[in-house]
Amino acid sequence: MLGAADVPVSSVFIGGGTPTVLPPERLGEILRVIDGEFGLAPGAEVTVEANPETVTEQDLVHLRTHG
Repeated sequence: MLGAADVPVSSVFIGGGTPTVLPPERLGEILRVIDGEFGLAPGAEVTVEANPETVTEQDLVHLRTHG
């Protein structure tokens, strides 16, 4: 679809249906696939929706660890 374009991804949004029900490792896997296919720009913005009623500080630490 992008042809020969070599433009790294500068923004990734994962949302809709509270993706934090996935283990942080799986979300990190998604980022690695995006990076492998397109490349992630240095300092790329990565946003993940989370339910503030169920996400814990430890969840956020794990998410950060996995990208």
